[in-house]
Amino acid sequence: MLVASILAVIVALVVLATQVLGGGSSSSRSASSPVAPAPSVGPAPGAGGHSGTHVRVAVLNGTTVAGLARKVADRLVGGGYRIGTVTNAASHQHATTVVYYMPGRQSQAAAVAQSIGASPTAVQPIDPPTQAVSHGAPVVVTVGADSRH
Repeated sequence: MLVASILAVIVALVVLATQVLGGGSSSSRSASSPVAPAPSVGPAPGAGGHSGTHVRVAVLNGTTVAGLARKVADRLVGGGYRIGTVTNAASHQHATTVVYYMPGRQSQAAAVAQSIGASPTAVQPIDPPTQAVSHGAPVVVTVGADSRH
């Protein structure tokens, strides 16, 4: 019970910090508002896209580079993925990019990792703080300083 209460407080603080710190996007939208999910975008018929490209992906900026999450999100849209929340991660000290996944979504996360050039070892089960800011996206990319986008 105590552990659950502590976890709830931590998740609430992460959500609050994310809302106060803003979205990390260089667009003209308010930095504190997450970007509305993009309409479903899939590969053109016969384009040979992954079968998992219909998955919604949240992109979090884990660096101090403004707009980096938006650049990665734009690349994913170009690859046929739907984009959910684009905002800042709880920490801006991520050295490497991580692709998190909800249960049952590991293969989709692996496809996302491949499409952005992340290492296969970057694919990991989602943790509670990341899940709290993902707004239900089954795959979440936290962009790290290693990103070349």
